[in-house]
Amino acid sequence: MEQAVILCEKIGRHSIKYYFEEIMQRSHLQSKSRKVTRWNAFIRCEVARHNSVLPEGAKQLKPSDLMPEICVHWKELSEEQR
Repeated sequence: MEQAVILCEKIGRHSIKYYFEEIMQRSHLQSKSRKVTRWNAFIRCEVARHNSVLPEGAKQLKPSDLMPEICVHWKELSEEQR
């Protein structure tokens, strides 16, 4: 309940009851982690590679920004390279 009061004081958009119910619900929600696949690892590496060459302060690219290019590169790789 204390956390709900703190959130209400800081944010103030909702009632204490609202924040309390949100906190209680979060503890019951199941968080699922995704299985690591070659595709997911490839996307992560490609996005990191693209973002590493951006100038400092530039907006970081998201996977969705690069997906067409990443897909083409993935299809060009042999099964062994993947």
